[in-house]
Amino acid sequence: MKGADGQWVYCRVTPNEKQKLEFYAKLYKEGLLDPEYLTKKWDTKEQVFYEGKAGIIAGVAPGSIDVYANKMMKTQNTTLVPLPPPAGKAQGLGPFVDVIKESRGFAIPVTSKVKDAAFAVLDFMWSPAGLKIAKLGIPGLHYIEEPNRYVLTDKYAEWYNGWFGDSFNGFVPDKPLSRPIMTDAAVEAGKLAVKYMMPDKTFLIPEQYIANWDAMTNLYKEYNADIVTGKKPISAFDEFVQKWYSAGGTELTKYAQTKLK
Repeated sequence: MKGADGQWVYCRVTPNEKQKLEFYAKLYKEGLLDPEYLTKKWDTKEQVFYEGKAGIIAGVAPGSIDVYANKMMKTQNTTLVPLPPPAGKAQGLGPFVDVIKESRGFAIPVTSKVKDAAFAVLDFMWSPAGLKIAKLGIPGLHYIEEPNRYVLTDKYAEWYNGWFGDSFNGFVPDKPLSRPIMTDAAVEAGKLAVKYMMPDKTFLIPEQYIANWDAMTNLYKEYNADIVTGKKPISAFDEFVQKWYSAGGTELTKYAQTKLK
């Protein structure tokens, strides 16, 4: 983000970040933040939400919200209400897609001995037949084919509709569907993402700084966890900032001025 002097500065070493961690520490102390948020994996975090032990779950991508909404309907017989990001000094959703170097995707290693078979699988996944499976699931289980339409069953709620993301991605059903693929909650989440998504300000870390960047990231995670859980006071944030710049932050911040416009 840009600082008061107009120069780029890493957002996690700013006074805004300090205030955010102080707020999270307050939530943790008051019992409003899950006390096991550091140790729970994504599946157990979601499970306590479905069981009604947590009132809010973070999510942006429509596909993820669709899964949450369907499972909540099944377990609690209720739907979800997507909320806009809170309004404070700014209001927006941080970029959840790295446009410089996407961390997710498919790759076939050069050492593979079955390259042709691997490419054949990918070709099928993108074909009309493959996309039909991706979006509708398994016939007879997730949908029933009738003469004039496809009827999505109750089991469809358990199907993650798409191995290529949340949109149709080229899939055009040859018959009408009994109901929309996406729940209303997922559709609304997508609209909120479009409305509030903040610009992606990132760049590739030069090879000579990769080791430093890993150490700097781990340093942030360490202080983040200790401050939020009360093991360190909020004043320790200033100590973190000094260590972050010493660990390579000074050089990377200078480099950022040359890459970001």
